[in-house]
Amino acid sequence: MALEADYAALKDGSTKARTGGENIASAAQQMFAGLGEQQNALIGQAGSAFQRVQTVMQEQLVIIDRNLDQVAEGIDQSSLTFDSQDVDGSAEIDKAVDGTVDDLLKGK
Repeated sequence: MALEADYAALKDGSTKARTGGENIASAAQQMFAGLGEQQNALIGQAGSAFQRVQTVMQEQLVIIDRNLDQVAEGIDQSSLTFDSQDVDGSAEIDKAVDGTVDDLLKGK
């Protein structure tokens, strides 16, 4: 299976990873704000359990957001070298083909 990519596709992937993390963080903030109102109704062990679950969820969502940012950054860095490497690679192939064709035409 061949994998094809171009600069625009890499940038699109980077943007989607970054905005995906931002969207998750925004939705989580809204959810936790709504849950915070419910927490006041819970007392004792139920309230403590609720708080623990909320804390764990917040920590995990921070990790997800950070990982998506790292994916986006990795794609960004790859796209910076992809375009120049692609051009360099193309030039090398053209040079090799031109030399070979030229040699064949000259009977070498």
